[in-house]
Amino acid sequence: MPAPYDSFYTPPSQIQNDFITLSDKEAHHIINVLRKKSGEIITIIDGLGHIYKCEITNTQNNILKAKIISTLEENNESNTELTLAIAIPKKGKFELIIEKCTELGVKKFIPLLSERTQVKAKSINHNRCKKIAISAMKQSLRSFLPEVEQPIHLNKLMQRNNFDLKIIAHEKINDNTIHKTLSNAKTARKVILAIGPEGGFSEEEILVFKQSGYTPVSLGKRRLRTETAAITASAIILDTLETNQ
Repeated sequence: MPAPYDSFYTPPSQIQNDFITLSDKEAHHIINVLRKKSGEIITIIDGLGHIYKCEITNTQNNILKAKIISTLEENNESNTELTLAIAIPKKGKFELIIEKCTELGVKKFIPLLSERTQVKAKSINHNRCKKIAISAMKQSLRSFLPEVEQPIHLNKLMQRNNFDLKIIAHEKINDNTIHKTLSNAKTARKVILAIGPEGGFSEEEILVFKQSGYTPVSLGKRRLRTETAAITASAIILDTLETNQ
């Protein structure tokens, strides 16, 4: 049961006893824009890997109720669990990264506070980030909704070791490309990619990453903006490891 392009999202809390209740913008869109009626079939995603084929049973008072007919598990997801740890860029750039990297298949986003981060943690609007991720998840036919964590300092990130491969993009590396590193890690399933702020991580921070098991890699000869590096490297990692699996 592949997910159609007009799939919809529901929080798992809205699923009870084989019925789904929608009362938010999704319900409004289905009822008032698409003009769906009782008896019609729709597809609903819960963001936890489940895609539900449902029959609408009620559309009164802008509240939609639907009965689950069948369920598909983990549709259209990569076997590679990629976490993107990124020094917080400007608001619009971070939201662009959320959108495009969700489409590519990133599983989790960790906003980082680094020495050269110029944007404050409170600049991140988590509700808006979630809405962007939901839209990108539906557009790309994913079944998992990526998590956007609260911002953390770099030293907190170093305490996380449950990864098969840890990579940091570094513009001053010339002898180790991301492709070379990935070719030597064909069995990696849980991967974390660290991307620095405008101006990059400091030399002291790079040393901390290395001491924590991160492999510095080059993304090419040209210096990339934060958002370009994040999208490009995520695409390379997911495509290369999926091909190797």
